[in-house]
Amino acid sequence: MIRLSVSPLGVIALKEREDELVAYRLFEGDPALIASKFSRVSNGELVDEVKSLMDEILNKGIEEIAVQPSTLISALSQNYREVSFKELEEPINIEEVFVRNGLVRDSDEYRRRVKEVIDSLLVTELKEAVARRDVMIVHAVHVLEDLDKQINMFYTRCREWYGLHFPELGDLIDEPEEYMRIVAELGSRKNYTVEGLKKILGSARKAEDVLEKARISIGAVMSPEDEERVKDVAREGLRLI
Repeated sequence: MIRLSVSPLGVIALKEREDELVAYRLFEGDPALIASKFSRVSNGELVDEVKSLMDEILNKGIEEIAVQPSTLISALSQNYREVSFKELEEPINIEEVFVRNGLVRDSDEYRRRVKEVIDSLLVTELKEAVARRDVMIVHAVHVLEDLDKQINMFYTRCREWYGLHFPELGDLIDEPEEYMRIVAELGSRKNYTVEGLKKILGSARKAEDVLEKARISIGAVMSPEDEERVKDVAREGLRLI
């Protein structure tokens, strides 16, 4: 059996019970490219270095391989059906293997190069996370824009309809929410009271101004049926706020 393990610097194959190196492939390229390859392998993808190493191992007649990381097992099993793969249970001191076999000068070089790869990987993951966040923000903005359009649609319909009954209210109330609350909660202007209006508007003076205009309004009388319909429109608009 052979033990196959992946490092941020490459992929190695060792004998079953000894840390004797059977084969290896170092990831080629700058730290960013190496980080990309390491990430892809960690996610179960067979990059060229892994495939090349497997070809060399198969030429040695190996039939069983213990693998780390285990995410590689599925892809390896599909591509190399003549070999039995299982998860590598005991960890390998990869740094020691690299140093002892001259793949790096010493532990300091190994750690420095691994740090470069990990740093590059973190930068890439951070950029991807920011990009995902930007996409989410864009979607959220679109949702809010659509919501505003729907609210404005209900508000416009409410004003057009209720304006026939109390046209002066549109000049007194600028806020869509306040306007639709007056319609939804009070309905016909004959139901207006200072207390009821103050509860919605938060100002006794403003409530008195609205009530005064309601008493002398030139608007048409509203039937009970129309009153319920326009109140329903206002309620739908408020539900979206």
